[in-house]
Amino acid sequence: MNDCRNDHTSAGPIVFRFRPPSPTIRRPGLFFDRDGVINLRKSRYISHWQDFNFTAGVQHAVGELSRIGIPIIIVSNQAGVEKGLVSIESLEDLTLRFVATMTFSGSSISAVYYCPHTPEGNCTCRKPRIEMLTLASRQFGVDLSNSLFVGDTISDVQASTDAGCTPILFSPTRDTLHDCCQRYKELPAIAWNARQVVAQVQRLLIRPRRYP
Repeated sequence: MNDCRNDHTSAGPIVFRFRPPSPTIRRPGLFFDRDGVINLRKSRYISHWQDFNFTAGVQHAVGELSRIGIPIIIVSNQAGVEKGLVSIESLEDLTLRFVATMTFSGSSISAVYYCPHTPEGNCTCRKPRIEMLTLASRQFGVDLSNSLFVGDTISDVQASTDAGCTPILFSPTRDTLHDCCQRYKELPAIAWNARQVVAQVQRLLIRPRRYP
C-alpha cells in the first residue's frame, strides 16, 4: 500500500489518499459507502478498530473488482468528528487499518473521503450533496457518468444520481426501499450481498474490461 496522504481543511472533506492522483486520465470509477457496506453499521459512531467489523464477503468482492483496474473510492459521512465523538487521529488510525486489511486481501483502494460535518452545518460535502464525488472525479480522473456507487441509504442513491453515477443499493432496509419507490420511477440495481455487488458491477460497468 502506498503512503497515506491526509488532505483536510475545516470547510471540506477529510481525504486519505492511498494512490497517486491521476487527473488527466478519464475512466470509470467505483464508489462505496463505508458504514453499512464496507463494515457493519452500528448504532454509535465507530472510532476504534476493535469495533470495526467487515461486512460478510466484502473484502473478497472488492478484491475481485480491483482487478478491473479502475479507481475504487470510499465516501462516507462521519458527523461524529464535528460532534467531538471521533477524533481525526482515531479516524485516520481506523482508516489505515481497514484499508491495510483490505489491501492484504487483494483490494486496491485509491482514496477514502469523509465528510466530518453535522447535517445542521449545511456543508457542501455531506451526502447527499456531491462534493466528495466531484472532488474524487477531479483528483483521480473519474468519469462520473460511467461510474457506479454502492450504498445502503437513500442519501447514497441521491448523491449517486445527482452526480451522474449509477447507484447500486446494497442490502436495503424496507424503509429505504419505500423511500426509493416514492422518489424514483424505477428502483436502482439491488445487491443483497457482496457476491451480488460483483455481479451488478460487472453487468453495469461501461466497457467491462481491464483498464490500464
